[in-house]
Amino acid sequence: MTETTSTMTAKDVAGEILPPKGDGRVGHRAFQILEKILKYKNDQGLMAKWHRCYELSKGRHWRNETKKATLVTANLLYSHRQRTVAMLTDNHPTFNTKRAGELPEGVEGVDILHHTASHWWGETEQQDEFETSVINGETNGICIEKIRFDPEAEYGIGEVVTEQVDAYHFGWFPCNKMTNQEADANCHFWPMTVREARRRWPDKAGEIVADKEWIEQLADNRSEVISPMSKQRAGYMTTFMGMVKNMLNNAEEGSEEDDDVLILECWVRDKSRKANGDMEEDLYPGNLRCVWTCNGGEVVLDDTLNPSINWEALKVEEARNTFLFDHFPFNVTVSVKDTKSPWGMTDYEQLEGLNQEFNKTLAQTGLMKDKLSKVNIINPKNSGVANSQFTNTYGVINPKNHMVAEAIRYMEVPQLPKDLPAVLDIYQGLFDRISGAFELEREQTGTGDVIAYKAIAAVLERAATLMRGKLRNYHRLIRNRGRMYISCAQNWYVQDRWVSYERGGIEEVLSINGKGLLIPGRIDVVSGSTMPVSKVQQREEALGLYEKGVIDQEELLKRMEWNWMMTW
Repeated sequence: MTETTSTMTAKDVAGEILPPKGDGRVGHRAFQILEKILKYKNDQGLMAKWHRCYELSKGRHWRNETKKATLVTANLLYSHRQRTVAMLTDNHPTFNTKRAGELPEGVEGVDILHHTASHWWGETEQQDEFETSVINGETNGICIEKIRFDPEAEYGIGEVVTEQVDAYHFGWFPCNKMTNQEADANCHFWPMTVREARRRWPDKAGEIVADKEWIEQLADNRSEVISPMSKQRAGYMTTFMGMVKNMLNNAEEGSEEDDDVLILECWVRDKSRKANGDMEEDLYPGNLRCVWTCNGGEVVLDDTLNPSINWEALKVEEARNTFLFDHFPFNVTVSVKDTKSPWGMTDYEQLEGLNQEFNKTLAQTGLMKDKLSKVNIINPKNSGVANSQFTNTYGVINPKNHMVAEAIRYMEVPQLPKDLPAVLDIYQGLFDRISGAFELEREQTGTGDVIAYKAIAAVLERAATLMRGKLRNYHRLIRNRGRMYISCAQNWYVQDRWVSYERGGIEEVLSINGKGLLIPGRIDVVSGSTMPVSKVQQREEALGLYEKGVIDQEELLKRMEWNWMMTW
């Protein structure tokens, strides 16, 4: 589809978030939106919260250091996050497809969408991307994905990719909308080297310059969260780099192209109209428009129709049936819902205080232990033995007489307070109870060493119940990712491709293309399919079904994960 240029009037643009294409104010207005987003995030304390959550994940729990005591950190938050992520991402999701309208003539069902989505999930390792998203969600309380078609992927054939978007580099406007899809604008902004920007937009290369001022406004200081060992190495590297600098004194200094420029990708809903004969139609089909700009809005790099749609391959009527026709390509999910904030909550906010108290008690125990291990020696002045002779190594001392010898002794060792271990247990118990680990541990306690498969099933069901809110949120993430993928495939799979799937124990191969995927169907995810499944439970159930004649021997061997194909 060729973009139509028309003369816009004040009435045409009334209420639109950006001026018309070609207007010199477009870039500046986009950066004004970004400025409001950054101010909102700063006023809400989001940047500070995410920085603190990152510190906690790295084990940097203590604000100030001291030489008087060893500040021990037992990172219970880290273990909680790892356990939660492992639980939520243990299995690949199971997709379902449903009809969403009348099927075209000759199309029998929508299974092709199911096979295509499942194949893409496995072949492009989307489970790994899902794990990364859940880690971001459990750390910051929110995770953001961008689904797009990358023409350079898969050796130049092109493929739909999932791009992780840092919460620092994303926002929407108006900022108080509870979801990004309800907003008028979605902004993705990130630092890019001037060299790369000039290569990507060659027609604007002469206008692009570095701009540290805007990059500093991002307030991303997570790189400062380094370990003590890293600080030590930093000293060595400073010395080494000083030597290199001396060697290169006469060499040319680094070019401006190595510096960064802040790129702003601003997606907006634009309902501007244009004349088409005696009729009027949307200037931007789907009412989505995308503007790339930099240098505070001075340089507009591009201003296009919805780039998620392949306007050369699909007509507007066909594109209208794809998910991304009128949806932003940003997939946003929170870990725990906050009905007053669209950015959600993280478990860290509930558990940090208990972890801090646990660390303080642990540090106090360590301090007491260090004091007890350094017991003073009573050495009378008339013993004839110099203090320097008392060392930790084997040796012989010679007191003046046996009376003095009996006077040389260790001072009485004080006892470790018995309350400290009990306090540790209290904080540990409270942490486990609030995090949900206590409930799971209690379910698994029993008198025997072997837990029956029914008990295992009950534990897994209990775990799913405790994480029901998170499951709903992350399953929505998977569902929207699948729908965005199908939309991109419908638009950009111009050439035939092949997907494989299993049916009746036999691998089948299916030819697909974008036009063939243009059928009315919706991708869904089976509830709880990403949660752990007990293989013991599955095998026990299979044996029971086989004994009752419900399944045959072939199905039994398959569920037992026996190489059943070799037995026939």
